[in-house]
Amino acid sequence: LRDLSKQILHVEEEERKLSDFPAGLQLSWSPDGRWLAAPKGRSGTEPPGGIYLIPAAGGEPRALTFPKAPAFDISPSFSPDGGALAYASCSGNEGAPVCDLYRLPLDSELRASGAAQPLTRQGSNNIGLTWTRDGRSILYSADFELWRIRADGGAPPERVELAGGA
Repeated sequence: LRDLSKQILHVEEEERKLSDFPAGLQLSWSPDGRWLAAPKGRSGTEPPGGIYLIPAAGGEPRALTFPKAPAFDISPSFSPDGGALAYASCSGNEGAPVCDLYRLPLDSELRASGAAQPLTRQGSNNIGLTWTRDGRSILYSADFELWRIRADGGAPPERVELAGGA
């Protein structure tokens, strides 16, 4: 039994290259596991760009967002149901960009099904984000603080307190 349990617990997946796409940081898998959302990182003299979908089965990445340089998009995150993608749209210096949060509605083929909706107008640095499990809100970090905003943009962001005051 001991050997059998070791075999069951020891599952290895073969490492493989998905793409030569110059992906930036903070990637997000689609809920069905078929796509990887990735921001286009700097490639040689080419500046960073939009969010692309890289097919897990192989093939060419396809653009999902189209910022106009010098703007660029980062931190993609799929909603739990795959019906939307949240991301940060940024401008300025790549090392300390000024960013705001956007929500892009998606159809069943993960193509934009409408215009991206701005959710914040804070002009923040250091944005990282994730959806709540129920898909009704987005949690994001901005300027070293944690915030929550309704995914429909129907209310202003609320600061999330992590601990009481000193």
